[in-house]
Amino acid sequence: MILLSLPFILYYLFMMDFYVKNRERYGKTLIFALNGLHCFTLCQDLKEQGVNCDFIYASNDNKDNERKIRAFKNGKLDVLVNINIMTEGS
Repeated sequence: MILLSLPFILYYLFMMDFYVKNRERYGKTLIFALNGLHCFTLCQDLKEQGVNCDFIYASNDNKDNERKIRAFKNGKLDVLVNINIMTEGS
């Protein structure tokens, strides 16, 4: 069971709302997640807000990750959430 503190939940909701309201200003956005659950949850929450989003992670199929990275670079995705893939020099 995962326990989240109220300040964390409020911050998360604030940041999600802030991004959605200001996404035109930020353009394509790369988000670094802490773990698989965080990665999946962020992406799902953004999709529910109408953001074109996908996620990549190291244990996923490389071809699938590469397809999603291409989609992000080509502007087909607004947000790409990742865990330890899009690091320095990628």
